[in-house]
This record gives sequence, structure tokens and C-alpha cells, in this order.
Amino acid sequence: MFYLASGVVAVEVTGGPTVHFVPGRRDSKISPREGRLPDAKQGVPHLKEVFRMGLSDKDIVALSGGHTLGRAHPERSGFDGPWTKEPLKFDKRELLNEENEGQLKLPTDKALLEDPVFRYYVELYAKDEEAFFRDYAISHRKLSELGFSPSSSGSKVSVKGSTILAQSAVDA
Repeated sequence: MFYLASGVVAVEVTGGPTVHFVPGRRDSKISPREGRLPDAKQGVPHLKEVFRMGLSDKDIVALSGGHTLGRAHPERSGFDGPWTKEPLKFDKRELLNEENEGQLKLPTDKALLEDPVFRYYVELYAKDEEAFFRDYAISHRKLSELGFSPSSSGSKVSVKGSTILAQSAVDA
């Protein structure tokens, strides 16, 4: 749960939407090297295959829009560098910006412009930050709850005396 909560708070603190989640999911002691993340060197068919687990094309684009935050690390993707000039700001600025000198665009990000359905959402989000934030928050929560049933987790979480930011991060 710590990594999930950290991600949710990071998105909000850097100007992104509030992502609601249900506490109780336990962090694994080990993580498969490949996990469920797509191979950054692949294209559209690979993206759709990896995200077939209950996520839609809209979810894929919204979640990929999260690449506005942070940077790529070579040990994970084989790529190294920031996505944007402001890697600590969550926004929609870079969605359609195909060529930015000194900034990274993964092959999986470029692939979003090749598929007509993906491109529709890229163009929508590039114009409408409110739609991007709304859909990102929904998709982030959906992804975080894959394979998790809060009622079966067996844990109870009580949040008292926390900051407003932390409260918004754990609201169900």
C-alpha cells in the first residue's frame, strides 16, 4: 500500500488530480522484473496486449499521460532522461509534443499517435486538461485495484488527524 499511496500523493502534490483509492492492498516483498508494465520499445499491439487485463484504450492513453511526471530510468526501460522540462509538474503539456530537444519520448508514447483510437484521446487530452485529469484519476484507480478486492483484504485502516492532502489520497 505504501507505493500506491506514494504515487497517489505524488500526482496530487505535483498539480495533478486527486486519485482516490481504497487502502488495504499489501505491497509485495518481491516484484517480478517485468511486472505488468509495457516494454517501452514496443508499439500499439504490445500496449493493447499488456493492458488487456481490464483496461480500455482510453485508460492506456490516460495512464501514458502520466509520463509528464518524472523521468525514465535505464534499468527499467533501457531509456534515460526526463519526459518534460518540468518533471515535477503533472499536466497535459507534452501529450502532442512529438519532438522536444533534450526530452524523452518512448516508442510506446509515439505509438499513441499511430492508432486512431489512441490518437483521438491524445488530441482530446491535449485540448482539455479537465478531461485528462478526470480520466487519469479514474484509470489510475482502476489500475491500482486490478486483482484486489477490498473486502477480502482482511485489513482495517483508520485515518485520523491526517493532513487534507493525505485524507484526499485515502478517500474511498
